[in-house]
Amino acid sequence: MADNAELDIVFEWNLRENIRGQRAIMFRRAWAGTLSVMPLVIAAAGVAFAIYRSTHDDDDWLTPALVVMVLVIIGEWVMLSGRFLWSAKQQQRSDRNLRFPLHHAFHDYGLTMRGRGSEFTLGWQMMERIIETREFILFFINRTNAYYLPKRAIGADLARLRAMIQAHAVGGVDIQDPGSQ
Repeated sequence: MADNAELDIVFEWNLRENIRGQRAIMFRRAWAGTLSVMPLVIAAAGVAFAIYRSTHDDDDWLTPALVVMVLVIIGEWVMLSGRFLWSAKQQQRSDRNLRFPLHHAFHDYGLTMRGRGSEFTLGWQMMERIIETREFILFFINRTNAYYLPKRAIGADLARLRAMIQAHAVGGVDIQDPGSQ
């Protein structure tokens, strides 16, 4: 990679990790909570209405409402899980870089990623938020899109990367304290 890189990381993606990365991004998007909670709120309102009706001498409402609520919960779980799998498979089919080792270099000016036949730099000023999860570091470039880097690829350099993020990030930063792991 480049000679002036402060931290070099090389790794290969796998499908399961890609799915988990997309899930991590989805649940940390600014609007994700609204989308994932809305069907549950609607189902809960329906069950509350059914319970109200059943306590006022109309028992026919409770069983169908409970069935609908269970189906909504199962449907939402299947939809979200299926979306991550489909998206990860689509990304691995369409992006040939994911089939080969990816090179990452963290510099004073940002993160440079190089794959087979392509390279791009994501400057620190372009990162709206940086969030650390149990498994990934997420570099959000806007409210809904992020690049995710698995912590397993960072290994012993995690403390150095955290320090670089703290020193250079201009957006919101939510990373673990180095002593917490």
